[in-house]
Amino acid sequence: MTACLCPSCTDRPAPSYTDAFRHQCEVAFVVGLPGRAERVEYFSLVRERRGAAAAKRLREEAIAAWKAGRDSMSLGGVGSTAGDFTNSTR
Repeated sequence: MTACLCPSCTDRPAPSYTDAFRHQCEVAFVVGLPGRAERVEYFSLVRERRGAAAAKRLREEAIAAWKAGRDSMSLGGVGSTAGDFTNSTR
């Protein structure tokens, strides 16, 4: 039988059981939302449930992740066609 690797069962949880991993997944989820309206709605839900600081952190990190992805799709970040994170309907 395999030992459980969650934080409740071990001092060294598997990476996928950490808050950092959950946060990275949530950032990727937000970046993948189809448009601005969906992102605004999601940030609003986060603000209601976890507070303004959590929503702000998520928004800032999602923007940074989106910019990093956008810049990697172009030559040195110039001429990207990825659109604008805050106004996109992608």
